[in-house]
Amino acid sequence: MANEVTTGAFSDVTYAEIIEKDMQLELRPHRVIRPFLRQGTSGPSTQFSFTYLDDSGSTSYAYTEATTDFIAGTLTAQTTTGSNATAAITGIATLVTDLAEAVSVVGVNETVVGAMGRHMAESYDATVWAVIDGYANSTGTATANTIARLLTVISALEQRDVGSRGESLVGIQHAKQVGDLRADIVGLTSTFLAGNDARVSGLLMNSLDGYAGDPFGVPVFQTTTVTNASSMYQGAVFAVNSACGVYELDHPSSGKWLERIEIQRDASKVANEVICTSAYGAAIIDDNRLQGWKSTT
Repeated sequence: MANEVTTGAFSDVTYAEIIEKDMQLELRPHRVIRPFLRQGTSGPSTQFSFTYLDDSGSTSYAYTEATTDFIAGTLTAQTTTGSNATAAITGIATLVTDLAEAVSVVGVNETVVGAMGRHMAESYDATVWAVIDGYANSTGTATANTIARLLTVISALEQRDVGSRGESLVGIQHAKQVGDLRADIVGLTSTFLAGNDARVSGLLMNSLDGYAGDPFGVPVFQTTTVTNASSMYQGAVFAVNSACGVYELDHPSSGKWLERIEIQRDASKVANEVICTSAYGAAIIDDNRLQGWKSTT
């Protein structure tokens, strides 16, 4: 048959392109860093000083009854070390025109507001990690990541007595580094794997929520926020709430000054100005409690 009246024949007038009203959100790195940072108390200053007590050593002196005067001898120094985090305002802005809102099948203003908040949240993690990856101590080279490398990282922290004050460890890696760990596990026939160690084998399971597993008792998280330099991703293992800190200012009218959205009308442009700001700063508090965990990109 021929000359049927089909959807193809009347395509220009019978139907138009269907646009999904409930858009999928953009892909962004997992947010896993902030819960493991020491929080400075917000106050009337752009700077916060994180401090810790230095180790005064183990030397002591013999005592002779009725003779020894410890004060007259060599005194033992007691000192502290401080690390400053300076909060600064950072932000982004855009313009949403009335025309765009009028002809769109989605609420452009709400969509843009949500996207800008997520943009600033990602910026927070990237800014903080750029500070963390300034660590003084590190393990790894521009080769694939391995389980053995993780054990070396843990050992380095143990040799600096991390944990003696009750700290726990956390590992944060780039997704590529976690992928290398999985590949290494698959290729190993070590005793702990033969015994089906759930902590190690758990790395082979992925819930797609940023948590990778807890090999050897160290929770490992993955995020593409982790930076790279010299052909190496700059992952790390560090003591929770004591190695690294962040100072977040409070806004005068609305609590923590993070991903704060404001909208103001610009009638001359027939549009709304949307501004998103945050105010924070980060610092490494104690390099002894932080060990870089590097591997190839």
